[in-house]
Amino acid sequence: MKPVLCVWEDASEADEGPWVDRATAPKALPIIFHQIGYLCEITPEHIVLTACVGEHQIGTRSRIPAGMVRKLVSLNEGDPVKIPKKRRKAQA
Repeated sequence: MKPVLCVWEDASEADEGPWVDRATAPKALPIIFHQIGYLCEITPEHIVLTACVGEHQIGTRSRIPAGMVRKLVSLNEGDPVKIPKKRRKAQA
């Protein structure tokens, strides 16, 4: 499976209360998410991502409607990231 970055817009409520004055209603701003995962499936209707891939299993999947996807970018594997070692406690 290919690692990807998916930038997508979520459906959301634009207001906090039940009533908004039309003349002073604030602009409805989009809610944008950046999600990294492994691409399980891509169709004209949706994409499916998972965060974990094993030899025979995958983690839970996220299905994102294609109309909500703003950008889908393939991520290339690069140099390994070095994990810092734990510091040893100084002995008293």
